[in-house]
Amino acid sequence: MSETSRQEWETWVELWRESGKPAATWCRENALPYWKFNYWRKRLEPVAATTGPSTPFALVSEPGEESRAGVVLEIGGVRLNVFRGFDPEVLASVLGVLSRGV
Repeated sequence: MSETSRQEWETWVELWRESGKPAATWCRENALPYWKFNYWRKRLEPVAATTGPSTPFALVSEPGEESRAGVVLEIGGVRLNVFRGFDPEVLASVLGVLSRGV
């Protein structure tokens, strides 16, 4: 691959975000080295952080009292049940993994 400009990487990172796919899958489909993509994604994160969240997030539902789940989240195509009494450290770890697209 020839020398790629910052602007091209910004475009690729944005296209990946819009795809909703895991980063590794998107890179494989677009013939981009996954390690290089991660380098640029992390390098560009501070810019993205000032414009809004980098992980698509949607509250899918708030179950009523009859359910054990406090909330159901959908993040990057993954549904996550957060039960009452959850461990905040475990949730933070899971969200970190999902935000990296792993």
